[in-house]
Amino acid sequence: MTRNPGDSGDPGDPAPPGADAGPPGVVRRVVAGGGSGIARFGMFWWDFLVGDTPELTVGGLVVLALALVLGARHRIAGMVVVPLAVLVVLSLSLARAVRASRRSRRG
Repeated sequence: MTRNPGDSGDPGDPAPPGADAGPPGVVRRVVAGGGSGIARFGMFWWDFLVGDTPELTVGGLVVLALALVLGARHRIAGMVVVPLAVLVVLSLSLARAVRASRRSRRG
């Protein structure tokens, strides 16, 4: 029988491929450390919704609030303003990502 790396449980063995895939997030620390199911569930949703880009979460909430206010009072204005607000939020997020990418390439 052949063993894969990491099967023996020996700390000296390398981890199996994909074991450390992705950034070390809060969710991974909570799951690795145990914790209650409710805490793990909450941390999953926090990581899923906020993740690496909290500005998209905040922007999305602002756009939803804008849609609720404009949809209730001025339906036509909401049909124009809300898509423009989504484009602004996505453009700002993209500009931030491009700046961060250029900074990481420089060193």
